[in-house]
Amino acid sequence: MRYGAITIIVVSLAGLTFAGNANATDVYVTVFGSINFPNTGSAAKFNPGDPDADPVVEDSITRGTLARNTNYDLGAAVGFVPWEDDIGRLRIEGEISYKSGNLGDLVLFDAVRFSTGSQNVVSFMVNGYMDFKELGGRFTPYLGVGAGVAMVKTDLTYIGSDVFDADPALRWDMDGSDSVFAFQVMGGVSVPISGRLTGYAEVRYFRSSNSTVAVTEQIVGDPAGTFTTRYATILTRFGLRFGF
Repeated sequence: MRYGAITIIVVSLAGLTFAGNANATDVYVTVFGSINFPNTGSAAKFNPGDPDADPVVEDSITRGTLARNTNYDLGAAVGFVPWEDDIGRLRIEGEISYKSGNLGDLVLFDAVRFSTGSQNVVSFMVNGYMDFKELGGRFTPYLGVGAGVAMVKTDLTYIGSDVFDADPALRWDMDGSDSVFAFQVMGGVSVPISGRLTGYAEVRYFRSSNSTVAVTEQIVGDPAGTFTTRYATILTRFGLRFGF
């Protein structure tokens, strides 16, 4: 894949960073779960040309929107504290997460197209957080940013012009995965539960670059073009952080 090497670089850099700070006093492990509210009207693009053709003729592209349903996100992270004073604390971490999502109607050719399928994302991110210890008393507010690689898996079946007038000639399979750049921003509050255990709640915005998969005409099995989407979501996340 085009961004396959980026995954190796991100994971390697995170590993080297952790190794270089192995003596840090605050190393921690985090587990979390989220309610995933993906963009329900995200842009979609169908290109009926040769999937290997480059550049694409703009007039051949059909743009539309793809609906996504609310779902869940699960993951874990390992981090450390490279700097801390009486006012704030900097945290650096490597994170892996899985975002599940069912897809709804696909709008192409200025008409609602009935579709069924899913789009799931596995992301590998390097995050930086700033904890503001003097602002919240027992509760510690924080802000963070992150960047990395998202492996977007799309499995979508496109069925006719609408649910009442399905045309088998328009039955397409859009199935495949693509590794692309992703970033996120987040903010929340944490609260100590015990000496080493901390709970937190946050809101974060996650977005990937465009991901593209091949389209196959289901009836005859011929290539029909490519399908491109951009994954974006708002997450309400709850987690536990255990310090060593």
